[in-house]
Amino acid sequence: MACWRGVCKACRSRWQGQGHSHFDDNAPVELSGREEKTHIELLELCEQHGVDRLVQIGTSLELRLRLLPLQSPLVVERKGAALWPCSELLAHFVARRLSAACPCLSILELACGVAALPSLVASSLGSGLVVVADDAEVTTVTSMNAQANDLHVFPVALEWGDAASAADVIQAKKPSGFDLLLAADVLYDAGRHKALAKSLDSLAGRGARALFAERRWLTADAFFGEALPAVGWTARRLSICDVFDAMGSTVGFRESHDIWACWREADGAPAPDCPMAGSALWAKSREEEDASMRSGPKRVVEVPRLLGLGLLAATAPVWQEADEPRQAPPEDDSTDEDEDSDEEPPDAPPE
Repeated sequence: MACWRGVCKACRSRWQGQGHSHFDDNAPVELSGREEKTHIELLELCEQHGVDRLVQIGTSLELRLRLLPLQSPLVVERKGAALWPCSELLAHFVARRLSAACPCLSILELACGVAALPSLVASSLGSGLVVVADDAEVTTVTSMNAQANDLHVFPVALEWGDAASAADVIQAKKPSGFDLLLAADVLYDAGRHKALAKSLDSLAGRGARALFAERRWLTADAFFGEALPAVGWTARRLSICDVFDAMGSTVGFRESHDIWACWREADGAPAPDCPMAGSALWAKSREEEDASMRSGPKRVVEVPRLLGLGLLAATAPVWQEADEPRQAPPEDDSTDEDEDSDEEPPDAPPE
């Protein structure tokens, strides 16, 4: 049986609850046996139990995605069928920092999920090649979400740690390797770190960069501190206060999520004309950063930044301690306290 990636424009109503199910026939993928059954199961789950979610990125981009809600018990076994906060964080980062660079970059998202939100944002910014990698059952729905938003991505099946799988992706899509690799919330399983690091190194081209949006798992620290250096890569956390501001993030979210920039040690640190090389872009220690977000009044100021690959605008707002101390609120002159006072009123004057 052949399953078809994508939904033709005339049939986009399937994502609007009308049950239309004609597929575009321009990209067949042959499946068989248990893989075919699983593939159909995920597609049916998204159709029967999924929801249409509108995601706003910045002020000009709105995407409609068909996925399972995070609250659904089905997500326990189908993590790739939901949209996770890390994916939204990375999508906002791409929109704010990569708007000028995307047309010049070949991009691969690892473990994209059915939403592949960072990749869809990159496609909307004009990237010439956006490849989304996950299980075949997942990327089928990913393609549908892309077409439903008039965007185009290339879905591929990728098994982490499998050299042949990575070689197939490289040969088919980008023989010289990809310029930018994206990943969101993929480090929760420490048992797969070595395989992920191996695939990352195999898929990255010369001078490539990788961006990871992750919760502050202990396993994430282990990946950046052990598995990634083992294949010759290094990583540093980025300062992303402007991205948090764009999302309207709470302090709790800021304190529990990071974006890491990664590169091969053999390629050297980012060049001086790349914003990632600027010291202002590197985050402080977590303790200093968290304390800064929690303490004292803050205001947004404009700080000049390097343009480089377009990872930043010419200026980017960052948090800075306010020059003026916080003013105490004016005392309440209400008479409620007088009414509740235990003091007896003075005697009335004699007539």
